[in-house]
Amino acid sequence: MLLLSREGTGHTRLDVAVTVMDERHAPRSFAFAAAARDAGLRASVYLGASGKLGRQLKWASDTGARWALIYGNTEEEAGTVTVRDMTSGQQAAVPLSGLSDYLADLAARPRD
Repeated sequence: MLLLSREGTGHTRLDVAVTVMDERHAPRSFAFAAAARDAGLRASVYLGASGKLGRQLKWASDTGARWALIYGNTEEEAGTVTVRDMTSGQQAAVPLSGLSDYLADLAARPRD
């Protein structure tokens, strides 16, 4: 399920790309995408077969995503989701309880 909108140039751009590091994390990944959409961001969940982070981040970059949400075993144990800025490479560990507010803040930032 890829939800993108068309810009005036005919190119699509994604705001948030959500990784799926393990099949058991897929329901939560889809919930993260829904939260991003609720914040007014265009979001999609990785639907490929690879559980490799590098491949999923390449997909995120190829889609023009501004941010990637990473949720794997480490994040599950910490109760966080990693939000990666795809331009700068900077990452922030965001508590699950604060993700909606964090995404709303991202949505308020000007687009490139």
